[in-house]
Amino acid sequence: MFSKRTVKIYLAFIIGAIIILSFIWRFSLILKPGHLGDFQTSILWAKTLSQSFRNFYQITGSNYGPLYAFFLKPQNIPVNYLIARGMTETNAYWLVFHLVLILADIAIVFLFFNLVKKYFGWLWGLIAAALYAANPVFYLASGQWGQADNIVLALMLVVFWLILEKKYFWAAIIIGLGLLFKPTIIVIVPLVILLAIFDKKFFEVFCGLAVASIAGLLVSLPFFASTGQIISFYFETLIKNDLTPRLAVGAKNLWYLFGETRPDATKFIGISLKNWGNILFAVATLSAVWVFLRVKNRWNALALAFFIVLFGFYLLPTRSHERYQLFSFLPLILLCVSLRARWTALLVYLFSSITFFFVICEIYSTLLPNWIDSIKNFYNTISIANIVIFVAGTFLLCYYSLGEKRSIRKT
Repeated sequence: MFSKRTVKIYLAFIIGAIIILSFIWRFSLILKPGHLGDFQTSILWAKTLSQSFRNFYQITGSNYGPLYAFFLKPQNIPVNYLIARGMTETNAYWLVFHLVLILADIAIVFLFFNLVKKYFGWLWGLIAAALYAANPVFYLASGQWGQADNIVLALMLVVFWLILEKKYFWAAIIIGLGLLFKPTIIVIVPLVILLAIFDKKFFEVFCGLAVASIAGLLVSLPFFASTGQIISFYFETLIKNDLTPRLAVGAKNLWYLFGETRPDATKFIGISLKNWGNILFAVATLSAVWVFLRVKNRWNALALAFFIVLFGFYLLPTRSHERYQLFSFLPLILLCVSLRARWTALLVYLFSSITFFFVICEIYSTLLPNWIDSIKNFYNTISIANIVIFVAGTFLLCYYSLGEKRSIRKT
């Protein structure tokens, strides 16, 4: 019979091998462009940045923040080197872009490992890291999509860690940096502010956001002629957000069932569907706070609050993109290491992975078997399945988390 220690070591080798193989797979794709639609936009932005910062937003109409521009601009140096040596422009940009994003994925794996290891031990840290690394949907919906959403996910994970330890000042700064990269991270701002109030840390959040705002002003100066233009840009991007004013943008969620391309200005009982979506998301956020206050184990409470908000963000507001389901996996992975909610979280993680894969695989239909095309006939079913997963998953995760011990286990 093997000792418990020996079994753990064997498991660690197997899990480590799975993680390594997952990155070999990622590296195998750096010369195989996937979804070129979004990526061609990134190429255009990078080429524009090689000329001038000042007119970047006027020329491109980008709604991503200045830090995304600073993320793209340095990539022109190795790209130009590769083009000069005979590589095509698209392949050169793709290779460099994806090397950066694979490095980001490596960082995320280490973040999951170190966070979970700190509270649950090294083996659970490896399991959490593998749940991220070995699931192909994470890379298919970010890097291979021509997007950098894994960097946003990394920032959300850092925010989770900081709030877990009640370091709200630094959490607010990370959120501010995230807003300067891509606006998506704004979805957790109301939750963080409300949690800070109940943790009696609102002043820390206020100071952190103030520091982030000053930093945002400074990094925005090279791109705009006046502070008025800066304020207008962030208002249009973060508050008004009039891009794609339709019920859904690829997301298989609640609104997809009512007609994906229908304008979300359509009214129901005198209220636009856009505002109905905002109301539903506000209710989800308040529900997340209620769950956070009810569940005594802080790890589970915070992970559940993030799950309700991040999956709710995909399902409930209008104008949701298919990629937004990606973020809901972050808290699910963190719940997979909890004691009582572990198996429920794994099931929700598995079913969500299946529905997410079926949604994003349409983009890669030329690389997959022909039967994948038939999935589009079941998008209504997938939308209903996502709603059921969200509602049932939230209920069951809350039920099992209520019985979790008050303190966070640390081994």
